[in-house]
Amino acid sequence: MTGVVRIERCELSAKGAIASLMQLYLYDLCEFEDGPLDEKGQFDLGAYFELYWTEPERHPFLIWVDGELAGFALVREMDAETYSLTEFFIRRGRRRAGLGAIAATQLFDQFRGNWQVAELANNLPAQTFWRRVIERYSEGRVSEEWSESEPQGPMQVFSNKVVE
Repeated sequence: MTGVVRIERCELSAKGAIASLMQLYLYDLCEFEDGPLDEKGQFDLGAYFELYWTEPERHPFLIWVDGELAGFALVREMDAETYSLTEFFIRRGRRRAGLGAIAATQLFDQFRGNWQVAELANNLPAQTFWRRVIERYSEGRVSEEWSESEPQGPMQVFSNKVVE
């Protein structure tokens, strides 16, 4: 059963929430690509993380389900009307109920243009999820390419531009 899904732009004051969720996200990704822990037992968020609160072409979001924090998404505007969903996470316990698809659809609807969503080459669950969600969202108007940048792997490419 799905709940009420709401995505909300993450202001600087709530950056810590995404930083905490990123730890869970990176832990989940260890199954596909292990990363080292620092002396505090945390994963490095990378220099790009801070840029989401300083560069206007980067858009951090929190994902809420029934008023409870359930995940996050990071969207980057690559150039005029071209967007990349760089990170997307729904915490365990809130998965497999269609919530991720609803949140992704809400994100796509906020930014009209060309989209690219790439997954790690060996992250088969993510590939299955995104292929299904984007196929449905784009009504089959999607192509797949190989991403040479991070993450390296399949990348779905589609457009949701409004034609006038």
